[in-house]
Amino acid sequence: MFLLFLVILGTSEGHGRADICNQYESCDECITTGIGCVWCPDPAPFSGPRCTSYQTADCLSEPEDPVATPPQILRQDQLGEIVQISPQAIRLNLRTGEPQTFTLSVKPARNYPLDMYFLMDLSGSQASDLDSLKNLSNSITDELEQISSQFTVGFGSFVDKVAYPFASTLQNGSDYMTRHLGNMMVECANVILSCGPTYVYRHHLPLTSDSGQLREVLENVTIRGNLDAPEAPLEALLQSVVCLDEVGWRNGSLRIVMILTDAGFKTALDGRVAGLVTRNDGECHLKMNKEGFYEYFRSPEQDYPSIHQVRDKLIENDIITIFAVAEDVVVNRTSTDNIVYRELAKEIGNSRAFVQTIAEDSADIVSVIRIAYESVKRDIVVDGVSGLTIGIAPVLNCNLLSDGSGCANVAPEQLEMFNVTVTMDQCLPDTQTQLLPLPGFGNVELTLVPICECNCSSQMSPNHPSCGDRGSLVCGACDCYEGFYGEQCECDDELGPCLGDCFNRGTCDNCTRECISCDTYQDTIGGVFQIVGSFGERCQCDNSTGAGACPVGRDIDQVCSGWGECMCDGEKCDCDCECGAAPLSGQQYSGDDCGCDPDNCYNEQYPGVS
Repeated sequence: MFLLFLVILGTSEGHGRADICNQYESCDECITTGIGCVWCPDPAPFSGPRCTSYQTADCLSEPEDPVATPPQILRQDQLGEIVQISPQAIRLNLRTGEPQTFTLSVKPARNYPLDMYFLMDLSGSQASDLDSLKNLSNSITDELEQISSQFTVGFGSFVDKVAYPFASTLQNGSDYMTRHLGNMMVECANVILSCGPTYVYRHHLPLTSDSGQLREVLENVTIRGNLDAPEAPLEALLQSVVCLDEVGWRNGSLRIVMILTDAGFKTALDGRVAGLVTRNDGECHLKMNKEGFYEYFRSPEQDYPSIHQVRDKLIENDIITIFAVAEDVVVNRTSTDNIVYRELAKEIGNSRAFVQTIAEDSADIVSVIRIAYESVKRDIVVDGVSGLTIGIAPVLNCNLLSDGSGCANVAPEQLEMFNVTVTMDQCLPDTQTQLLPLPGFGNVELTLVPICECNCSSQMSPNHPSCGDRGSLVCGACDCYEGFYGEQCECDDELGPCLGDCFNRGTCDNCTRECISCDTYQDTIGGVFQIVGSFGERCQCDNSTGAGACPVGRDIDQVCSGWGECMCDGEKCDCDCECGAAPLSGQQYSGDDCGCDPDNCYNEQYPGVS
């Protein structure tokens, strides 16, 4: 019984799918529907729809149903200290809507190369934080070395644009504190040294394995002043991410930017307040300043970047960001910045951005680094790829994340295995290579080969006899030349529309452009059922109101007394009884209603009949 139910269910699904498939008129369209349609390549003439489901296909030849071959591994280096994922490159032949699956192995390395770039807010409220970094610089590099002996460290800083109302445009070295009051005075009130001129982003220290250089750079960094609280961390982050050579990011390393701030952020369109309407182009714009540091020089010309711009560049360059955000802001008010940054991390993607709370003076920076690093390495997350649907299924040691995007709570050097299912949402224009990112662990290079054409599509036969020499035969169907149509290109556009369009009361032959039938129905006229409706060459006549309809017999309550046939003249739009012959005498019935019977001519209702 259960088997019978499955057979019936499968047949029902096949018919339902066939109804959708039937609307497609070419083989290429048919096989790219994403619902498993197949194409019947039998040569014309062919009865029934060519595009259908496999269950309902009525083909003499094998249906056209290109098979996507299994995934092909292109590179598979052994897992170890440098290689954390396998395979590293794979080829996928994809049909729309039909999944391809391969097994991915991930083994988190214990001593994986680490690039840690610190990006610090140097606005006035960060003075104590800067002091903490200076005092703890040796402890910071010691902690990084414990995490990975193959570490590098770099440093950059940010404040905000030199544009009113974000910052004063009259900055003048040592007079800066005394000449400008307002919020900037509050920002710098507790700073022993006067605030220096502000800027958006400076790159002080390229990534280096020389831990002593970090302390040297920090000793020469000073606090800056600006007017409003939200700063420009996203613009600085974008520059540190896209200026790969200047920052010194290494290939094959875990790349992390840690942002230290106690203020909110500005993003796209915020610059319009200061008259900056040019969209941020997302490109690297660093050049050496007089102090010997790389500085972002397009700041006065461009708006702040959008969150999505920053996210896309983080993904493109395989970089993770950690927002180390203080709970409270100076001037004794509670900050919502931590909440704001958590929402920002969601927008960027929880596998690319993390938020860690840091003490008001950043004194706990060393422990924050360890916690943040462990957050990055705790879960294996498979990021999405544009145009593809990605699914994950555990195979070995994989505790699936709640959203199904990867494995949770992984341990160093523990092998995790899971199946990755890739489905092409719609046909890609051509073969292309895309990266399947696993932030913190590496990328899988996917070579995507779309199957969007039938095998028979390249076997076109022009001027084919089956198409009346008016079209090419492709996959069994006629592809008619301009001006012709029909299954075998038998119809000619020059014939024009049906005469009078059949007055919307009939059926037009799409090829001959003639009204092949007019709409009729049964109705009661004078108490008698008659076949009434439209008639005539163009269905231009209508006897449905009774006018022009054949009469009903005087004695016999039937049309034409039942002894004749109602005939309608399409030119005059008249209907008359065409009387038949009586059975005994063989003479015709007479009268407008065929009511006079020649075999019973004594009928007084018809005087004069002999």
